[in-house]
Amino acid sequence: MKAVLNRALRLVRRAFEEGRANIHWHEPSPPAGSSLEACQRKLQDLRVRWTLVLLALKLFYMSLGSFAGAALISLFGSVFTASGQHLSFNFIALLGLLAGTVGVAGLVTGCTIMMRETRLAIKNLEEETRGPR
Repeated sequence: MKAVLNRALRLVRRAFEEGRANIHWHEPSPPAGSSLEACQRKLQDLRVRWTLVLLALKLFYMSLGSFAGAALISLFGSVFTASGQHLSFNFIALLGLLAGTVGVAGLVTGCTIMMRETRLAIKNLEEETRGPR
């Protein structure tokens, strides 16, 4: 999760640097080789990437909470096993399974979103290395 947070912070820094480098565009003519539309497109791409990273981070934290909840529910369910209350045990076991499933689903979804963000980052880097056309 630390890597995801670092990635999010790099995106914020990059958006800030992009905006600061192009602030002089309010003058009558933009600098040679650059356009306002290109800058706006870059900033929009950074916003999309930031949104994806933030969503993935939320899902990772939800998964962490779900796994902790599943562990706690499992411990709580063991009390019902010792006391012989099988109906309560079945309910608690189902609840623990549900919490664990939510955790796994959150991890899978978060990883999928991070893969999408990585593809966007690679695409943006390829466009930057090609330069203006």
